Amino acid sequence: DWRVGGAPLTAMLRVDHSVMQEARWSRPTLFASRVDLHGPAFRKWCQVRADCAKDELYENPGPIQFCGPSAGNVSTTIATKFSYMHELERVHRSIAEVASRCRPGCDPRLVRVATQSLATLNGILDELSGPLQAVSVDRKK
Repeated sequence: DWRVGGAPLTAMLRVDHSVMQEARWSRPTLFASRVDLHGPAFRKWCQVRADCAKDELYENPGPIQFCGPSAGNVSTTIATKFSYMHELERVHRSIAEVASRCRPGCDPRLVRVATQSLATLNGILDELSGPLQAVSVDRKK
């Protein structure tokens, strides 16, 4: 069951605030994502480059699969970023800890505080992952 999906081009645009001036506004642009030739993902690629030339060892780098056999696969670029994977593991442990403390029969205050805290966290995450909202500027004439 395939469904069409995608990200709007405007979601990838960024404004370089360092060049903003009062006289003119900066134009949104797509910033280049350069390959870190000294990073762990490229070093891992260098280790298998010759084998990939001889055999069919290529992987599809995207798009992200939400279901099916490759839904749980993590791209090499993300997997080789130790800090990202380490932090993601900490998130999963924290979620499991909250779930184990909020079992049936526990103090209702625990459930209430956990619910309110998670709702606040989700609100913050929604704010950070949502599109940037335009802010009106009052200009005095």
